[in-house]
Amino acid sequence: MAAKPTGIMISAADPEMMTPDINAAMAAGIPVITMDSDAPAKPSPVLRWTNNYQAGFMAGGLWFRS
Repeated sequence: MAAKPTGIMISAADPEMMTPDINAAMAAGIPVITMDSDAPAKPSPVLRWTNNYQAGFMAGGLWFRS
């Protein structure tokens, strides 16, 4: 947060541990987006989910092209 990023995107694998840091970032005016795992205690959550089927399909295509 000291670098003042324009935003943070994380996967909150342990919501209890991550929520204080997420809230601190948001209090500092840094938008936070959680991905695949939410931290429900954070205000105004924005949550994105990975389409694992599509991600696997794309990864397989990249692997076969190498």
